[in-house]
Amino acid sequence: MECILADRLYVPEDCVMPEHLDEFVYDITDQSGYDYGPFETTTGSIRTFAKVNINGKLYYAFSRGNIEKLGRLFGDLPWTDQTSTPAMKSDLQFKGKLHTWETKKIGQQEAVGKWLQYKQGIIKAPPRFGKTISAIYVITKLRYKTLIIAHQIDLLEQFYESFLAFTNVGELVNVSPNQKKKDATGRVFGFFNDYNNPEELDVALLCWQTFASKAHGAERIAKYGSSYGLVIVDEVHKVGGTCYARTVNRLRARYRLGLTGTVERCDGREFLLKDIIGPVVAEGRVETIPCKVVITHTGIPIKFKFTEPLPYLYKRIYNSTDRMDIILKDLEQDVADGKFICFSFHRCSVKQLCAWTKKLQMLGIKAESFYGSCKDREGVLVRARTGETQVLVCNSQMLTGIDIPRWNTFYSAFPTSNVVFNEEGKLSGNFYQEFSRIRTPFTYEDGSIKKEGIIRDYVDINNLCYASYRKRYKAYANQGFPMQIIKLAQQVPTNLE
Repeated sequence: MECILADRLYVPEDCVMPEHLDEFVYDITDQSGYDYGPFETTTGSIRTFAKVNINGKLYYAFSRGNIEKLGRLFGDLPWTDQTSTPAMKSDLQFKGKLHTWETKKIGQQEAVGKWLQYKQGIIKAPPRFGKTISAIYVITKLRYKTLIIAHQIDLLEQFYESFLAFTNVGELVNVSPNQKKKDATGRVFGFFNDYNNPEELDVALLCWQTFASKAHGAERIAKYGSSYGLVIVDEVHKVGGTCYARTVNRLRARYRLGLTGTVERCDGREFLLKDIIGPVVAEGRVETIPCKVVITHTGIPIKFKFTEPLPYLYKRIYNSTDRMDIILKDLEQDVADGKFICFSFHRCSVKQLCAWTKKLQMLGIKAESFYGSCKDREGVLVRARTGETQVLVCNSQMLTGIDIPRWNTFYSAFPTSNVVFNEEGKLSGNFYQEFSRIRTPFTYEDGSIKKEGIIRDYVDINNLCYASYRKRYKAYANQGFPMQIIKLAQQVPTNLE
């Protein structure tokens, strides 16, 4: 009775005990609104295994990211390795340099070295650590065909630019003059969807949705799931989403590397990415600047009942002219003071985001919008990086992984409670990632050095707003940020903090 190690670990049914299954069953406190699909949900729980039939024999298929756990449970059984390990064809070489904490206050060498001991699992590191560069080093070190997966194109474009900057890829392309545009033969790396034969690439860049579409997703996984020996998932905490998890779970690459600044999720589903990609095996350190927080209690009452759909709350917040004028006054002063601003829109529509940007532009402020379907997304980011754009009005979901070092001010203008603490009490979650965008050391063109970031937080009179604010307050306190609290009305409760 042999186990089969492929996309998952397939264990013969007769060799699986109930206590084995228990280690892959997780309690869910609130599963409303989630479709867990192939993970075989039961009431109040989710499983990361399934029973399958292979050539007439029954097996349990376990997600195989956590090899250590699988080895502990089934290591006494023989395993047949059917994972894929296709080697690179090109002489792709790393031309950059990984830094150490001792020399540059960036522990890239330490984190990469630790991951290479396992060749499986997650590197957790804060923004501006250089996770992209570290991943490129791993690719050139292992020398397997590699699939890089992300949830949005901007992250893949950052990988693309980094490959041009830190490898010799520009010297390796060997394309026939008569070769068709969509033929990847002779090319070393590129975007998966640009080619009819992406398996020819040594390194392919892919948005996971390509493998998840109802029309062609299963067909593509069947065709290309064994074409790579290394899978790298950027911002791997997004794999907590079931459809994304199912996609990565079906790839046969022997090695899996996850990159993220935060593992914990507010919905508690980090167990999915740990079982599919692996646990955190290396943590990176990077120097960050401190922040101060200015909390403004607007004194503006927002009518909202808990029985109403949540988007109504955000719509009423945005439509409050008095409230938005308070924020606008602060923003105009910050712009006059030369601040470079990330303005985060949470749960608001693209129409509202663009209207706010247009209002800033009419006031003479150099502002642009950044959201999923905006045109010239790369150009928008470039102008923000160079300082041509002073205020970037962003959909908060787009901020993960975005690198704008010159930002020094973050506007948390709408209530969010995506605050999570890990088992050690350290801050995690999307909100931590969002405000961390302004904590990167940076030297401006006039020689001045960014020494402190500013977070502006706005709280309205509403019980749900108060509840989410309490979570953000705990986040600021956890980071040791000094807080200035401004109350614009007397009716603000005194027991919020």
